[in-house]
Amino acid sequence: MYSLKANSWRRLQNISGYFQFWGAWGIFIGGALHWITVTPLGSPSILAFDLGVENYREVLMPRLQNNYCENLNMVIFADSLCMLEYHPLIRIDVWVMKEYGVGNSWCKLFSVEQPKVTRCCMSITPIFYSKNRKDVLLEVDSKKLMWYNLKKKRARTVKITNLPEIFDLEVYTESLVSPDYNISCGGTQVLSRPQEKKKQQQQRNKR
Repeated sequence: MYSLKANSWRRLQNISGYFQFWGAWGIFIGGALHWITVTPLGSPSILAFDLGVENYREVLMPRLQNNYCENLNMVIFADSLCMLEYHPLIRIDVWVMKEYGVGNSWCKLFSVEQPKVTRCCMSITPIFYSKNRKDVLLEVDSKKLMWYNLKKKRARTVKITNLPEIFDLEVYTESLVSPDYNISCGGTQVLSRPQEKKKQQQQRNKR
C-alpha cells in the first residue's frame, strides 16, 4: 500500500487461504475494496479489504443460480453493493445488498429479459435511477445507454451524438483515486475498464 503522508510503499499482510481474483478492479464501498474471487472449491465469493483496519474478510454472496465467475459482475448501484448475474441469451438479474455487511439483506432488484428487452447484449451496468425512480439508466455492452422502465419492463435507447464506439460510464464520487485507469505496472499494461469488460464478454461467449 502506498502512503501519501509517508511517500512510500509498504507490504500488507497476505490473505489467509487461497483466493483467485476475478477482474482487476476493486469496488469501493463501506470503507473497503471488494473483488469477486474463486475459492479452492471453484465457487464464487466476495473478498473485501478493509482500508481502516487493513485486513481481509469475506462478504456473503446473494443466493445465485449461477456458480461461474465469468457470468458475474460487481458494481455500485444506488449507493449499494450490486451483483449482476448473467444468464446468457435469457436474462440478467440485478441484486443489491440493501444493508451493507448484512448477508440476508441481498435482494433481486429487477431482471432484464433477453432478447425481448435489450436484444442479445452481453453485459449491462445499472448507473442510476431517474428522478421519479420509475426508470434505471443502463449502460449496454459499453456501447449504448438505455432507460429501463421497472414497471413496464421495457427499454428505450438514449440518443447521444458523437459517443465513442466503446465507452465506460461511472457515477463520480470524490476521492483520491486517479481517473486514468489505462496505466502500466511493472512494464505490463493494465486493461482499461471498457477493455476489461470486452475481455470478460469474450470469455462468456466461449462457454
